Amino acid sequence: MTAPPAGALEACLALLEEYLEAREDVVDGDYGQPAPNEEMNLLRELREARPALLAALRLREWRPIETAPKDGSLFLGWVAAERWSAVDGGGSGRSADTSEVDFCQWRNMATGGFYENMMGQIGDAQDITHWMPLPAPPSADDLARVLEEGE
Repeated sequence: MTAPPAGALEACLALLEEYLEAREDVVDGDYGQPAPNEEMNLLRELREARPALLAALRLREWRPIETAPKDGSLFLGWVAAERWSAVDGGGSGRSADTSEVDFCQWRNMATGGFYENMMGQIGDAQDITHWMPLPAPPSADDLARVLEEGE
């Protein structure tokens, strides 16, 4: 069973961090030949935006399922799943990875509870291993921009 897919945003942030560290002297004004004002301003803005970017990325990170909400609210879950060979009922040892992202939620039971994925059984063996909050819905500005781009 596979792990949750890695995101490109994290790689982008790592490149930004590397660039900012390499250009630290420019922003601090210790560089032998000062960079143009535009570059210095951009570097300052990037440095100031770093905490907000990190916070936004953390909202998009996969988290261990043990930390998921147990209030019945929906979240995105990584369902690690495996389907065995249908030819011999799985006796051949052949299997296929059927892991995927699904909407999930906590179900309370008299004896405790469990996390449930909305698509039901997707493999012969499956387990919800990670979760992340649902993204915010699109704003009116987002919808207007999509309509403008479509013209």
